[in-house]
Amino acid sequence: MSMRREFTAITIVALLVGTPLTAFSAAGASSGAVYTTTSDGTAVNANIYGSTDDAYLSGGPQNLNASGLPDGKYYFQVTDPSGKTLLSSDNAVCRQLTVASGRVAGSTGPACKHANGSLNTANGTLPVQLAPYSKSPNNGNEYKAWLIPVSKAAISASNPKALVFAQSDSKTDNFKANS
Repeated sequence: MSMRREFTAITIVALLVGTPLTAFSAAGASSGAVYTTTSDGTAVNANIYGSTDDAYLSGGPQNLNASGLPDGKYYFQVTDPSGKTLLSSDNAVCRQLTVASGRVAGSTGPACKHANGSLNTANGTLPVQLAPYSKSPNNGNEYKAWLIPVSKAAISASNPKALVFAQSDSKTDNFKANS
């Protein structure tokens, strides 16, 4: 079964059992935010990148005063803008990061973990590179980055790249990458 069909099948199954797949809803809303940034984490929602390798994920406020994300371990992934096509090309276990003191504090997990950017001293975040992921089928080169607590997701038994989770348990941010 292709990755797209499997991700779509997982989506349909989740919807049928009442667990939609995609961002923290008002009912399950959580503090803080997730956003794409540059490798140094200084741009909040830079949103347009020269290449897919230039997009990093960060989260929490861009200052030290506001509350941030709940501390813990998170999975992340990249999809097309609708969320229907998984574009992350490595296994989900490789796509983990840690949030500490409300801020993204870098990649975690096994040896296959993603690269970290550099520490943003303005807010204490250590952004995590989103690549590798496939080119978006969207004509505008648009993507969606997702952040899901490890405790609220499972890795698909049939596809180690796919995560199964409820939309209300995630946060998302759209961005563009030109190549």
